Amino acid sequence: MERRYEGKPVSASAIVDQVVEVFPNDLNPHGTLFGGRVMQIVDSLAAIVAKRHSGRVCVTLGIDSVRFLNPARRGDILVCMASVNKAWRTSMEVGVKVVAEDFRTLEHKEILSAYFTF
Repeated sequence: MERRYEGKPVSASAIVDQVVEVFPNDLNPHGTLFGGRVMQIVDSLAAIVAKRHSGRVCVTLGIDSVRFLNPARRGDILVCMASVNKAWRTSMEVGVKVVAEDFRTLEHKEILSAYFTF
């Protein structure tokens, strides 16, 4: 007997405005945010979205694409957005976008776009 699952709207599990501040210990010798630090942040957010959407503990199977578009600097505020792009029977794709906000000028620049499979 095949189990049927109720569909869930993307909005029920999405993260729309998670903010993280860039601190001095997050910076590389060039004064920009370590790529590994931003990956740690977005992997965690994507996992939360997958867990919310599936109602189960999820693990990262793969990262399909990561694009570092601009650097983030000390004091920038990272605004992170993540949502399910597609869900299948045993896996799902979660898209993540990160924008850096300069707290002085309120200027925004996209710094990362990534796709995770859970």
